[in-house]
Amino acid sequence: MVDDDDDDDADTTVLRVSLNQGAPHNLQKGEVDLGLVHEWVHGLLRTRGTDTFRMKGVLAVAHSEQRLICRAVSKTLNATFAEAWRDDEARESRLVFTGRDLDAAALAAGFNACLTTPENLARKAAALRFAIGDEVECHELRCGVEHNVSHGRAEWAAGTVVALLYRDAGMPPGTVAPYQVRLAADRLEGVRDRLIFVPADHDSIVRRSTRGGDGAASGARGGDGDGRAAAAPAQDPMDPVAQAMELEKVRRELMELPIAEVAGMLEEMGLPQEGDKTELVDRLIRHTLAREDPASEESRHERELEDVRRRLLALSHEKLLEMTRELGLPHEGSTEELVLRLVNNARAIRTRAKERSAAGFSKG
Repeated sequence: MVDDDDDDDADTTVLRVSLNQGAPHNLQKGEVDLGLVHEWVHGLLRTRGTDTFRMKGVLAVAHSEQRLICRAVSKTLNATFAEAWRDDEARESRLVFTGRDLDAAALAAGFNACLTTPENLARKAAALRFAIGDEVECHELRCGVEHNVSHGRAEWAAGTVVALLYRDAGMPPGTVAPYQVRLAADRLEGVRDRLIFVPADHDSIVRRSTRGGDGAASGARGGDGDGRAAAAPAQDPMDPVAQAMELEKVRRELMELPIAEVAGMLEEMGLPQEGDKTELVDRLIRHTLAREDPASEESRHERELEDVRRRLLALSHEKLLEMTRELGLPHEGSTEELVLRLVNNARAIRTRAKERSAAGFSKG
């Protein structure tokens, strides 16, 4: 379950922790809840991202026929649904963490807390702000109400919570809505379907009803005494000095890894692996920063590649084999592996062209 890094020159505190439901250790069996595992992984990256250098794996998610592929470098996570599970294979999750001073037992416990057990789902339901029967208002645009209303729309639609942790077959893979709400027809005309689901338990999407004046009618759980759930304190973005300090810390820790480990991270991202360790680390950091900026060209390109990936997954396995052969790429493996190979090849071609263009500009 835990391996020390096998490079003699590496920091002995760098460990590799493997969580595998198919192996005989302390992981429980079962599928994970997408919301719980999202919260767990993002919490890890937020609090231990500088110590968790890399995470990768496959998750078996409840309410999804597809496997969820997860990859993270430092604090940046990429998770996408990919190839469907075959009927003859076990739906078992596997995650591998590489980082400093990793606590294997805590990681296993965190994973087990994401499984769709009755206890975990009861804990998830208890954390919701509203209960069945509470009067709420749903933001029309963010809850898709505008598609159900022909005229007479308001920005917020009044309704009543009728179900918690709601799921139906028309929802995206793995998605479980915190609430199903029945809209109040007296507020809206032309409603074709008064039952909607609320995509997230956030005050910008669903809020306590403003009707009733004194706030006693709607019982949001917890809060400030008027029925409104207490909001978490807003977090100010880090100032440039703090950002620079954290970036330098990540850079130093990446420099302490074996060069093969850094090259492996770049290979998984479809980035070139040529150069010394300093060049590899700088390339990795530049790519990570660019992807975190939604307005950047790199982020736009990643979105385009995600669209390409989805289109490739719709092709037959034989067509994917033909494409990899034509490009001179290895053409063995599953559909998921072939698609990943093709997408990474496209990413690598673009990255090399961009670096050659930058080098030519600097020489000019």
